[in-house]
Amino acid sequence: MSTPRTLFLSFVFILSGCGGGGSSATSTTEAPESTYLDASNSNIHITAGNLNGSLELGVTSEAYSTVMTIDSGLAYLNADITSGDTYFLEIVKSPQNQICEVTGEDQITVTDGVLRIGILCFPAHWLTIATFDIPGNVTVKLDNGEIAEIPSGVEDFTFKSKFHHLKSGEEGISIIDTPEGYGCAINELTATAYFKDTERPERELYCFPLNKRIIEVSSNLGAFSVLREDGRVFVWGNSGSGGDATFYLRDLKNVRSLSEAPYRKGLSFTVIYENGSILSYGGSEVVGADSSSVEHLLTNTDRVFHNGFSNIGLTTDNRLVGWGSELYGGDTRLHLFSSLRTMHQNIGAYAALLENGDVVTFGSSIFGGEVSSSLQSSLMNVKDITASDTGFAALKQDGSVITWPEDSGVNSPDVDDLPRLTNVKKIVYGRNYVAIRENGELVVWPTLVGDVLYVDGKYATQEDLLEMQENVVDVVANQSAYAVIFKNRSVKAFGLNDFGADDEGVASELVNVKSVFALNNTVSGAFAALRYDGTVVTWGMGPAANSASVASDLVNVEIIFHNDYAFAAIRSDGSVVTWGDNARGGDSSAVQSDLIGVQKIYATDEAFAALKNDGSVITWGNPRDGGDSSHLAQQLNRL
Repeated sequence: MSTPRTLFLSFVFILSGCGGGGSSATSTTEAPESTYLDASNSNIHITAGNLNGSLELGVTSEAYSTVMTIDSGLAYLNADITSGDTYFLEIVKSPQNQICEVTGEDQITVTDGVLRIGILCFPAHWLTIATFDIPGNVTVKLDNGEIAEIPSGVEDFTFKSKFHHLKSGEEGISIIDTPEGYGCAINELTATAYFKDTERPERELYCFPLNKRIIEVSSNLGAFSVLREDGRVFVWGNSGSGGDATFYLRDLKNVRSLSEAPYRKGLSFTVIYENGSILSYGGSEVVGADSSSVEHLLTNTDRVFHNGFSNIGLTTDNRLVGWGSELYGGDTRLHLFSSLRTMHQNIGAYAALLENGDVVTFGSSIFGGEVSSSLQSSLMNVKDITASDTGFAALKQDGSVITWPEDSGVNSPDVDDLPRLTNVKKIVYGRNYVAIRENGELVVWPTLVGDVLYVDGKYATQEDLLEMQENVVDVVANQSAYAVIFKNRSVKAFGLNDFGADDEGVASELVNVKSVFALNNTVSGAFAALRYDGTVVTWGMGPAANSASVASDLVNVEIIFHNDYAFAAIRSDGSVVTWGDNARGGDSSAVQSDLIGVQKIYATDEAFAALKNDGSVITWGNPRDGGDSSHLAQQLNRL
């Protein structure tokens, strides 16, 4: 049986805007007259502190039920009260501008023939919770114990409370009952939301179906975004990277796909709706977080790309529309004459490779967004494009190479190298460009950035490279070091020692290598070589370079992922092994039991998110950058 206190609170919260409401008690005897007697001639004594108006009090026992009207601070009444019986007390109706509560116990056993009742009244405040996607009644509890039942379908729920505001944090309001098959959550609007809309209530309550699979994950510099099979999107992580979507949450549904972000690029997210329209959100307008100025131009969007400071939308009719920083590509308005094959971007410019082999550039001229007419005429029959920090290199079908911006020492090959940039099959960029020729030779440029350094401390010339690097099949680079994979599947590193050029300690183990993975941050770098037998060899600088603590677990490894500070390996049974900076993803012990059946891992700069076969997502690493998604456990299908 519900206690009268609960009945009272539930009733109070469903009062209409005028503060009215009927009695919830049914009289089984005649109610006493509304005349007050003196204390000596009455058997019900009521003290109502701070009462300012008229209230209705329900008094109920097994054999008795009545509703009394009280409009005085002291009231003495006669009723059919029996000693030994227990009476339940309920405030049925408070005054318009007050909330009244029974003080002490709300069930009293009469022992001396007198029922003594204490009541205390508080000033009432009308609070509003904005609600959306409410499929059925939701019951919530405020931090002061008041309970409200929010009906389905309501958009803004206004209720009467003795508190004039809701406290911040999880203790402010909690959800105690939800519709069957649904989870519900409180969305606390941020300062950004207030800046955009000062009329919006500070709390929103929304609901979502449970047990919906995650079908797509996107990450940028400091936040994650997921798309569920029901078309809803949820984000978490650094608010400056788009990890706080509180203001947009009610709009993140009916989504078809997420924007594509190169690793460690971007400070915003964009969703593409089922109807082809878009919405961006994130850190600020300058990084492409505000798409309002171009949404009318993007009603049939196919894909969205970004470079950290701008976004580019590709429509189904081959138009490119940009927003964000105008200097870095945000002012783009182009109509492509051939379908887009791939998009390549650096920090300030884009290079679009078309299906017919032509290249279209846009963005800052400093970063290669503009080319001369003579160079443009040469950007034909292009096979692939490699982006550097400040420019681009195009590999043509005939094996020749074109780089831009033109006459740039940072991107242009040395004069002596130009004759050798023929029969190239692949270009890799780290601190320098590295071209792999069909005969297995390497060409490295430019030397103006710094000569190539071998592990023995010798500064190498291009002739040294030509002599020592033969039968190369692939090169993997981080910021300032390179791991060269030879035809016989051995590996040799070169570059700067602080980033992994020194492989002397593991040189004998770098055989039978299947693939190599490279990470770096601002001060150091490391490599992890996956061998065909499923074991892993690591080297370089920093915690990620040393996998000794998990060496016994690094067996049957199928693929390796990384952020800027740690590695995460998926084994053949779907389990995960991590190593590196413990606070930034190297230590997954807190979620290790959940890391089973993992199919892919995504990364921000300091955190990981694992997508499992069952469609759920598990996170670890720096909480600030997406390592903690516990507040979205139900949304991410973690039940």
